[in-house]
Amino acid sequence: MKRFNLFIALAAFAFASCTSTDSKTEAVNTESTTEEVATASSALIPDGNYIVTNIATVVTWVAKKAVGDGHTGIIPVSNGKFKVKNGQISDGRIIFDMTGFTVTDLEGESKANFDEHLKSVDFLETEKFPTAVLTLKNTIEDGGDLHVNASLSMHGVSQPYNIPIVIKPFKKDGQDMFSVYGEIFIDRTKHKIVYGSGSFFDNLGDKAINDDILIKFELTAL
Repeated sequence: MKRFNLFIALAAFAFASCTSTDSKTEAVNTESTTEEVATASSALIPDGNYIVTNIATVVTWVAKKAVGDGHTGIIPVSNGKFKVKNGQISDGRIIFDMTGFTVTDLEGESKANFDEHLKSVDFLETEKFPTAVLTLKNTIEDGGDLHVNASLSMHGVSQPYNIPIVIKPFKKDGQDMFSVYGEIFIDRTKHKIVYGSGSFFDNLGDKAINDDILIKFELTAL
């Protein structure tokens, strides 16, 4: 089996009592620290079965308040696998450990309290919903751009997402590899996470938290 280093920055899932996201998606960072990055803006991964590993995995989220600053954090990937057939990513599942959902821009007691709140019934309810699953269905090309059709099951609710991606081949230690970059916004309220949402509660003032959470990811395969 071919293996993947999932540097997923699935940035997102931030349902923290903290952050707001701009309506415009931030540009995908396609810079790579690996050697010999190819110049092609997109490419197809060779057919085969791939396993997602936790080696150097980074899943990040960005969330903001309606007014003011926000927070960033990470979430670990438990495991996952997917198939590439006829040059298209399909039939995949990536499982996230929501009990490891944490904030990274706070420290000490503030971080501990914030992480505890994230995992409480106000947000992720990790005791009841310890994992989230991203199911990959198929890849489509639209005007030269690649998109992955997927569904995210989180907090007991599954929602469809169309995720734009960029695939770049490169070499590391003489070995052919591929990086998959992408980013999306997730509406947390569609997953029944409504704490601090101005769409559900009035007069929140500067305590209102944006519904949309930005998710970024980099998936590196070999």
